[in-house]
Amino acid sequence: MKKLLLCITFSITVFNLFPQVKQDTGFPPALGIPNINPGLLFFTAKPASDHVLLNWATANVVDNSYFTLERSADFENFEAIKRVNGSVKSSATLNYETIDYAPLSGVSYYRLRLTDFEGKHTYSDIPSVLFPSLGNMILLRNPTSGNYILDFKTTKDKEDNYTIEIANALGQEIYKETLTAFVGRYNREIDLVSHGKSAYIISISNSTEKVAKRVVAY
Repeated sequence: MKKLLLCITFSITVFNLFPQVKQDTGFPPALGIPNINPGLLFFTAKPASDHVLLNWATANVVDNSYFTLERSADFENFEAIKRVNGSVKSSATLNYETIDYAPLSGVSYYRLRLTDFEGKHTYSDIPSVLFPSLGNMILLRNPTSGNYILDFKTTKDKEDNYTIEIANALGQEIYKETLTAFVGRYNREIDLVSHGKSAYIISISNSTEKVAKRVVAY
């Protein structure tokens, strides 16, 4: 009896269930693999109360004409925001500091471009900064009335709509206020005593973020 050999070919399609994620390599995307200056020791960007502090240091740098601080909201399109003079030649460690007094709200990216006297430039890594559009929310208890004074200041100059909400321990809303096209400082005493001694959640939100704090009225 002849045996019948049956060959079956399987066609397998592999689906990528995990979308590609753009990695923060710290390199300017349009440049591919950039020429990183070996004399740049570090470059940092840190948010403060209403600004971003930018620090960097160099060592053994030759013919460094100037630095250009650049900022981006999308990691791809950078704009120059400041220029700082460099050093012709130095074997010592030189520390630099400057401030971005008009930071972008939300996440932004900073990079440092080093330009020599021939016009050639190299880059730093690209640190990211999260800068909230809502400044510090301060709650101060009025010892006379027992109520709380709510104080906050927006950190961006662009107007936005803000909502102030207060809920009790049961999650019931007891107060709500909407600030339309608001920018600047808010300061107001909030009546909590009339709603009873309890814990309350006070929250402030705008188009991009929300902050909340818990207080106890007694």
